[in-house]
Amino acid sequence: IERIKKEQEEIEKKIKEEEEKKSKKNYEKLNENNLEKNIIYLSSPDGKRNFHEQDSSNKFKDGESVYEFKLLSDNKAEFSIVKNINVIRRAFRHYDLIILPVCDITINNMDFKYITVDNIDLEQVEIVPGEVEKEGNIWKVIKRGKIIIVNKKKTEASNEIQDENIPYAPL
Repeated sequence: IERIKKEQEEIEKKIKEEEEKKSKKNYEKLNENNLEKNIIYLSSPDGKRNFHEQDSSNKFKDGESVYEFKLLSDNKAEFSIVKNINVIRRAFRHYDLIILPVCDITINNMDFKYITVDNIDLEQVEIVPGEVEKEGNIWKVIKRGKIIIVNKKKTEASNEIQDENIPYAPL
């Protein structure tokens, strides 16, 4: 039994190391891709649903960057939550401060009422960008973004995927 426990601990350690390597490669890829595009990263919005220019970075910063802004002009941009599982899980842990001020959340399919932060995966997340305008050093939201959690399940009667969008109103 002790040998099995030790083997299990070693396997879990290797899995965690692989996830960390994969996550690091994902961050590096985000930064490489965005150097050639007009993309900046910001953390969460302030209490007035605005983002501050001084908090922006042209590189993704793990643990800080939450939103990605695609600059359309000097004073207009599309914004969306960074499509990275660690970012999304962190944002959902504090959704009332990070997501709800600037994005609407929709969860499809009533059977998916037991959603938790840890059971969300990237394949379930659809992101619709919002829009911001820059006034001075502040990015003001003019159109809210959307985050849709999709529970795609096959029905027993057919191979069709059920996809009902039902607005989510957190308690």
